[in-house]
Amino acid sequence: MEDPDDAFPFYRLRLNPAYPYLLFYRREAKVEPLAIVGRRAPRMYVTDLRSSKPHGVKLFRDGGDVDSDHPGWTPDGRRIAVAGIWTEFTVVNDQGNIPESLELEYADGRQIGPFGKGNAKFTRAIWGTYSLDGRKIAVATLPTKKAPGERYLMDRQDGTVRL
Repeated sequence: MEDPDDAFPFYRLRLNPAYPYLLFYRREAKVEPLAIVGRRAPRMYVTDLRSSKPHGVKLFRDGGDVDSDHPGWTPDGRRIAVAGIWTEFTVVNDQGNIPESLELEYADGRQIGPFGKGNAKFTRAIWGTYSLDGRKIAVATLPTKKAPGERYLMDRQDGTVRL
């Protein structure tokens, strides 16, 4: 698959476990106003692998409290999960299709758990993975000057966590 901007390759390619879609992110050439100075703004994309045009990607926006560097599919293949404040976004409808216009905002997601919400004990989630049945999420948090990075097991339904 070619990168239309050549200098900005694709990162963290994730195959959908149930549908023929590919999730990835890349740093955009256009720097976002809220991005760290000098850094390219990351953006997540979903593309249909059946398409003869791999550049026909669906863009959706990340919010300031989600981390698009580590996206992943939920086990059912219908949602994308992102770190920061652990958030799931529905991107595949009941018929297994991605809408033609997919531009999600932060408010479109479902936040799960305490990560990144101001509690010093639970810093931002930097990575996570789902159990095969989708009921639990293993989450790693970002180490800071005030708290070391930790690993947690989180209940997907109610967001409770344990070490």
